[in-house]
Amino acid sequence: MQELFRDDQLRQAMIHDRLGRRLHGRRANEVSPPAQSFRMPLNSGVYTGNAQFFVRFFLGKPGQHFVLVADTGSDLTWVKCRLRLRGCRLCRGGGNGTRVFHPEVSSSFQPIPCSSDMCKTSLPFSLIECPTATAPCAFDYRYGDGSKARGVFANESATVVLSNGKHTKLRHLVVGCSSDSTGSSFQASDGVLGLGNSNISFATIATARFGGRFSYCLVDHLSPRNASDFLVFGHRPAVLSPSPPRETALVLDLEPFYAVGVDGISVDGKMLAIPKDVWDLSAGGGTILDSGTSLTMLAQPAYRAVASALNRRLAGIPRVKMDPFEYCYNWTTRRRRRPRICRGWWFTWPDRRR
Repeated sequence: MQELFRDDQLRQAMIHDRLGRRLHGRRANEVSPPAQSFRMPLNSGVYTGNAQFFVRFFLGKPGQHFVLVADTGSDLTWVKCRLRLRGCRLCRGGGNGTRVFHPEVSSSFQPIPCSSDMCKTSLPFSLIECPTATAPCAFDYRYGDGSKARGVFANESATVVLSNGKHTKLRHLVVGCSSDSTGSSFQASDGVLGLGNSNISFATIATARFGGRFSYCLVDHLSPRNASDFLVFGHRPAVLSPSPPRETALVLDLEPFYAVGVDGISVDGKMLAIPKDVWDLSAGGGTILDSGTSLTMLAQPAYRAVASALNRRLAGIPRVKMDPFEYCYNWTTRRRRRPRICRGWWFTWPDRRR
């Protein structure tokens, strides 16, 4: 839990650094449902000892199978890869995993030259080194928790299964062929599926073809390995939603992140006195939705109000010391009457509005 908390704090700091002042509050446009959609099974990674969610992915032509971390907080899709190019410093290696992408057997793999405008201006964390005009565009992609992936950019295609059962190719994807990756999240996976809001992310390219929308439902993190829900691009089939889902619009223009509108927090049915600017994007507040962050974090004004309300409601429940969390309770203590409130950990966040 301490390691999980540390990783999320670092990731939160990275989100702040990347956001800057791009706060305009534009909401996603309503789009008519597409004629077709596709879905990808989404599983909890708890069986591997980490707090991520995994998705199965088929890259190249013919498709090679991988298990990737589904991440709405980053925009680069990359896989562990072995690329044999003479003079390419970041083409060596590829990791020791059982699943490594082999570009030489994919007829659709095309390295992006380092001399291209795309490499110079559009690709995240691209390096300035360019030994020859045809050398591949290299990257050093860093994550907030200290994880990283290094390699080269390429254009590639992926295979997806449509709602009618047919297979189709998603072409012109920007992917990273990574020869070197470090981080606890990547030990059990083969890379990352970048679902962030940017022009190169898998989500942006896929939704452009399937109605401008995607959705996902996360299974309980402690679910067994074979339990799954789905990451859906296009209209979510009714069979996946036996009851009408409750929806809220995503707020865009925080590239590569997504935000959601929050009006407030209630405890035991009573709204808490939290300053409105905590939730106001235009005032530097707001709430970001990030599938790669495990714990829900609250800005200090909201945290203090919630902690105070919970302390009053949980009076008499034994407190448990569990660093770095401030408010932990022994819920298994036998009592005649238990408070009607959700279980969970609440913790501080740096004194910033978001």
